Amino acid sequence: MNMWQICVAVGLFAVPALAAEPAANPGLAASAAGVRDEAHARDLRLARFDVVVTTRGAVADSEVKARFTNASNDILEGDFTLALPKGAIVTGYALDIGDKMVAGVLVDRPRAEAVYEERVRRRVD
Repeated sequence: MNMWQICVAVGLFAVPALAAEPAANPGLAASAAGVRDEAHARDLRLARFDVVVTTRGAVADSEVKARFTNASNDILEGDFTLALPKGAIVTGYALDIGDKMVAGVLVDRPRAEAVYEERVRRRVD
């Protein structure tokens, strides 16, 4: 069984009340071979979800730790979504690789998509 953990630091400024959302929050979906269709959909389980919140005045710092488990031997691509309140800012994230938390890099969407596509092509080519 494969296990992955991700840690996200979120700064919430003047946190408003949360409205009820019809969609699952957090959300988790997985696919095999980088193909997002029903034939390649796979089960990826959110095994653990911890949230620690520290407040200072009108600012709430939240640390979210999520652990995913893959019961199959397939290499999966997971889509983890976490709806945040209006005004929330992601200030950092890390991925557990070989029992070591490796800090991620926040980049703009076009750059992130280009890096992602290059990585996916590397596995195909």
